[in-house]
Amino acid sequence: MRRVYRVRFDAVIRRAALRLCLPAILFIAAGAFAQDCLDYAGLPHVMGSVNVYGARAVAVAGDHAYFACGEYGFRVADISDPAWPQLVAYLPTGDWADDVAYIAGHAYVADRQGGLKIYDVSDPAAPELVRTITTGSYVFGVAVAGDRAYLVDHNGLKAVDITVPASAAVIGSLPIAGYPAKIDVQGNLAGIAAGSYGLVLVDITDPTAPVLRGSLPLSGHNPDVDLDGSRAYLLGDVAGLRVVDISNPAAPALVGTLDVNEDFVYDRRLECRWPFVYTVHGRGMNIIDVTAPTAPVLACKVGIGVGVFDGEGAFGVTVTEGKAWVAADAGGLQVVDVADPYATALSGTWTCPGSGPTDLAIRDGLAYVTHGGSGLQILDLADPDAPTLVGEVGTDDTAYHVALAGDHAVVTDNSFKLYMIDVSDPADPAVVGTMPLYDIVNGLAVVGDYAYVSVSWTGVLIVDISDPENPTHVSTEWTMWMPGQIVAEYPLLYVAGWNQGLHILDVSDPANPYVVGSDWAGGQPGGIARYDHFVFMARAGVGLQVIDVADPSSPAWVRDYVLPGDATSMAVDGDLLYVASPFAGLQVLDVSDPFAPRLIGTGATGGEPRSVVLGAGRVYQAAEWGALEIFLPQCAGGTPVGETPLARGGLTAYPNPFNPSTTISFSLDAPAAVELAIYDLGGRRVRGLLNGPFAAGAHATPWRGDDDAGRALPSGIYLARLVVGGRLQSHWKLSLVR
Repeated sequence: MRRVYRVRFDAVIRRAALRLCLPAILFIAAGAFAQDCLDYAGLPHVMGSVNVYGARAVAVAGDHAYFACGEYGFRVADISDPAWPQLVAYLPTGDWADDVAYIAGHAYVADRQGGLKIYDVSDPAAPELVRTITTGSYVFGVAVAGDRAYLVDHNGLKAVDITVPASAAVIGSLPIAGYPAKIDVQGNLAGIAAGSYGLVLVDITDPTAPVLRGSLPLSGHNPDVDLDGSRAYLLGDVAGLRVVDISNPAAPALVGTLDVNEDFVYDRRLECRWPFVYTVHGRGMNIIDVTAPTAPVLACKVGIGVGVFDGEGAFGVTVTEGKAWVAADAGGLQVVDVADPYATALSGTWTCPGSGPTDLAIRDGLAYVTHGGSGLQILDLADPDAPTLVGEVGTDDTAYHVALAGDHAVVTDNSFKLYMIDVSDPADPAVVGTMPLYDIVNGLAVVGDYAYVSVSWTGVLIVDISDPENPTHVSTEWTMWMPGQIVAEYPLLYVAGWNQGLHILDVSDPANPYVVGSDWAGGQPGGIARYDHFVFMARAGVGLQVIDVADPSSPAWVRDYVLPGDATSMAVDGDLLYVASPFAGLQVLDVSDPFAPRLIGTGATGGEPRSVVLGAGRVYQAAEWGALEIFLPQCAGGTPVGETPLARGGLTAYPNPFNPSTTISFSLDAPAAVELAIYDLGGRRVRGLLNGPFAAGAHATPWRGDDDAGRALPSGIYLARLVVGGRLQSHWKLSLVR
């Protein structure tokens, strides 16, 4: 049974405006009229976190959160300060803790083969196991109400008398098909997500003799259910959110759906706090407005921190008084401020044909947008929130990249072709020349008379475009077999490479480009941007890498910054970095100190962002499978969120490269528990260095290139990982040379 919250009047007005607006403008930010900027710190965002490793389900009561953590058992965190929660207890459970519920000083954990575990948590820092109930099958879900606990295993429903938790016993059962996954209870009705079968409703008026009331077969796997009034909310791995009318439990009826799954990243758990349903998945959380049950609306997306050492993202969620508590596997507990789920920086959109926009460039009040409908559109940004179409021209296939060169736009498409398009008359753009390419294009930049094109399996092509009717391939820098996005600052190109890190190319002689310097790193590249003498480069599973390129011949890795979600594109505006993420939305970071980037906030996004560009007083994001999204920029003086005790400057090591030893240093602004360990590039922990409380100030410790057993490690790249107060703060790449 869930508490019903009163709806704020302004939220109602926004929802009404949302459903009555014109197709081209999907969202208007609250109060955005006459606004020129917004403080992103006021949008839904992660406000705190703590390392609760393996967290898969969470229950909150008072100042504590209780976790089912898979193979890592049962854990408890003190959440009296939501911005700085602290882990206070951990107990193994014996098998795999899958679900957790709390009532009257006791936590109930579904532990698969280990059965139902009941813990006395009257002292949350010292929980005590008081009872174990096995059922002969895997217990996956548990719900509690009054003096009863209800659990589901592969065989069906079990009712447990918990009047005296230490002597709890099964008092009733009901077989259910479809491998039940999770259960929720409301009054005398239990709703069961019955795996591949769908929704099952059970009358539990007499818990000793549960009675099947009704069922609704639904396709796919259905991992979770929540009952709220006359509605049941069910998740499906393919269909997304399903809204079911249960006013007549004997005849439940599907009344609405909303598929918010992306790239095979499926929602896993949900909770209703009407008028919103909160669902979590591998990269974060969706907030869905269910005021109109027949037409649910995605109100917001919030990404969570998923870094190189994190696991599979979010598995569980509960919501209390404007905060969502997300169990995020190796990401631990993520505390999300959801006080206003409709707060948004999105001020307008433009819908492109086909699969939506893929890239854009802005100049002189015009936006040049490539799209999945095969071509280029030119938009007038006189009203930056309501673009108007000026002209368009087609290409042979989906156009993926665009850059401007004088009176021409350079465009590449999925037919492996480069197009020179005359845009001197924006109302009548025309293709004037083409050139075949060799494979998929991953990046494009133009400086003067040359276009620089990253082509998969080939390298970086240099193309002479001085004669637009006859673009000519001049040369290829082929040492990067899978180059990505390009930042061009003639005579240098900064290129992100697949499993190759950053390459810096000298193109002063177009016929003979060469690599000046490289910073090697594994993983899939994302966006890349230049700020002062630093390059910001995104890598899947790592986050944001900061590289000092003051000496291009010897770029120096500075640090990693864990981003909530992967980054596909980045743009710099003064001391602000705008990061486009398909899962987390548009993120804004303060990078005035590149050694310590700070997240200000995140704006919700749709589709799959591929490009972010600044212009006409707005931030424009091309979201493939969505729309051209228009955001208010960050106001000057915004307050970064998620501040930590880690001092600016973070983790360092000297000498580096090293043999036989190096000294690793860090500093703290406040006393905190610190864990410092060394990992190899496969993510395996090889050496623990520090683990305990440290005072504010500077600290240092040596590492001799050995493992925990004292054995010398081979030459290679290792990562020093610093955790402060249970939160991952920084990585530092160490090069051991024997």
